[in-house]
Amino acid sequence: MKTLELISILSAKDLKALEIELEQKSKSTSLKALQFCAQQTAIDKTDFFQCLFDKPYSVAKDYLLRNEIRLLNQAIEDFIVRQAIQKKENDWWNKKLLLQHYLSKNNTKLFDEEWQQCYKKATAEGLHFFLFELLCLRAQFVSQHLSVNESNYTALYNTLAEAATAMDNLSMDIQYTYRVYLTFAQRTLFGLTAKKMATQASAVHYTGDVFQLERSAVINYCKGRIYDLDLAFEEKQFFYQQLIKLYADEPQNLAIAYGNLGVEYFVRSDFQHAFHNYLAAYDIVLQNNIPFDAKLKGVLFNLISSAVSIGELDKAIAIFNEHKAVWETQSHLIHNLQRIIAIAYLAKGEYNNAFEFMPHNINERGKNEYYYYRAVYALGYLLSGDFELALRETENAYRALRTNPFEEGDFEKLFLAIKHFIKYKADKKGKKSTIIDYLDQEKHIGFHLKELIIKTL
Repeated sequence: MKTLELISILSAKDLKALEIELEQKSKSTSLKALQFCAQQTAIDKTDFFQCLFDKPYSVAKDYLLRNEIRLLNQAIEDFIVRQAIQKKENDWWNKKLLLQHYLSKNNTKLFDEEWQQCYKKATAEGLHFFLFELLCLRAQFVSQHLSVNESNYTALYNTLAEAATAMDNLSMDIQYTYRVYLTFAQRTLFGLTAKKMATQASAVHYTGDVFQLERSAVINYCKGRIYDLDLAFEEKQFFYQQLIKLYADEPQNLAIAYGNLGVEYFVRSDFQHAFHNYLAAYDIVLQNNIPFDAKLKGVLFNLISSAVSIGELDKAIAIFNEHKAVWETQSHLIHNLQRIIAIAYLAKGEYNNAFEFMPHNINERGKNEYYYYRAVYALGYLLSGDFELALRETENAYRALRTNPFEEGDFEKLFLAIKHFIKYKADKKGKKSTIIDYLDQEKHIGFHLKELIIKTL
């Protein structure tokens, strides 16, 4: 229920202030509704109606209840906006503040519902600047609060791509920022699926000697060229190197530039160079005491992931443990990191640590995570020498997939590869070529698992 969601993000102080406000405005019914809902985890209509109107509930009178709920929701939303900024008379600004507040409180449900409504209205009314603001918030929402998988980033990419024409009507600076988010979605999808998405817009070209321009203009030009996906890697590398020079005295921007260059190497499967660039970004952050904001959290995550990819297992585990506080409010990142660190422990031969590190509630996770963990368990049993238990885990997971197919990530191929891997390790009946063939057909989603299998063949 939306009302309970709204109340959940109010502090005790906020709740008291809202009660006083409703009392002063003589909104006694809304006050009763607020006080009743604040004590509930779920709403019983009969009790709620009795509390508000001192009469038994009936279906015929349900409209009265709905109206009071609507009024209370509006009162809470208005209160939240006023707390963020004293009486702004701009409805779109207020909506933006609401969305930002929902994100800051990690309430993804409220954010998504409100965002969808705003997006439809902004698109229908041609409010291009506000549409741009909404797209920025959407990209932040997906990158900071949702799992990194194909469906989430395909949806983000499609939303961004729809707005390409509208963004052409805005200033050049805004167009560059828009391209940052569009390219972010494109590059993430490329990393997940190895599929190159169609480029929606072209970067601005400058026919003169760009490096004779003012520094800010050169930075914008370099960014624009980098975000042109049709450029060769060597060209992008050149422009990133220019940005690194230009940001020499700006530690935060410098760290982000190194991190973004690391991504370019990572999607090329050049994990060694990716790792060194992520590490450069990480060192800059530590040396300058820069807090890990949303972008730099991504750099930290990528550093750990690439460290595991090149066998820097102890370093990956140490960095994760050193920055546990960074992950506390980043559920989508911590879930992915748990899987990666579990793989690191398996690669070290520390099977018990791998099992202890994995969450106990894998049945409550999405199918992507669930089957990934099933594969980790199977490999853990295998590498510990318990071939019987490894085979049982693999066959059970494979049968579950056959019964209830899961399209995202070809886990069937992965479990078939593990099955042949077990046979190979147990009695040498399995063939390396068969294992490699199945792994080649499995999507990028199981990358670290694939690497572990290949390295232990």
